[in-house]
Amino acid sequence: MALMLAAAAREWTPCAAMVAAQCIYAAMTLWAKAMFGRGVSPVIFVVYRQAIGTLVLVPITLLANRYSNNH
Repeated sequence: MALMLAAAAREWTPCAAMVAAQCIYAAMTLWAKAMFGRGVSPVIFVVYRQAIGTLVLVPITLLANRYSNNH
């Protein structure tokens, strides 16, 4: 049973990743529309976007590298 669940998880991982990416793109579009609607400068928006991206990706990268170095 566990092997079947693991195989199913591996099979559906790419699809789940695509759905997650589309949700993130939709959220970014809505966030940009809300920010620009309030009169935020595009430069400030880019700074916020890059900062949030950094805060999200750095822990993921550190955890992935720690996992790959241990195995």
